[in-house]
Amino acid sequence: MQQVIALSDVVGYSSPMRTSDDRRMIRNAIWEITTMAFGSDHDTWYEGRGDGILTVLPSTVTPAWVYQEFATTITSRLQGYNGAMRPSRRIALRVAIDYGVVELDAMGYNGDCMIRAGRMIDSLLFKNAVCATRATVGMVTPQELTVQFGLDDFSNFRTQVKGMPIYASMRMV
Repeated sequence: MQQVIALSDVVGYSSPMRTSDDRRMIRNAIWEITTMAFGSDHDTWYEGRGDGILTVLPSTVTPAWVYQEFATTITSRLQGYNGAMRPSRRIALRVAIDYGVVELDAMGYNGDCMIRAGRMIDSLLFKNAVCATRATVGMVTPQELTVQFGLDDFSNFRTQVKGMPIYASMRMV
């Protein structure tokens, strides 16, 4: 079944300026903010991934909704959170969004779109762009999805991560 997935990662999570208390607060905050942004529908699946979250959305959710509504909601919530926090507890997120066949196995969800999301989020070009713009949220997605959904506020780039060629698009929010 085709589903939207979102993989998030905290920018600078392991920075020496952060204490273990800061990291605990950040993990709790991104869990709360992400589940509020995507909803607590029993068909939405969340998995903690260290300093990020893998979210598998119900098949009724479209990539277009995620690009528009999720970006606005999570950015607003993060800005509100960050405004009340000292610098070491502020959060900027990299978020990879993909769409494809998702299957459930003994260890959880699996699919090529998850592998591609992991590669996109690890792209040095994308990481550097998020840091250079000081964005609250940097979104990255396969280039073909931006074309399919008519998203013109994304910048295209080509890179390679772990031997996988990537044609992606990014947007800073």
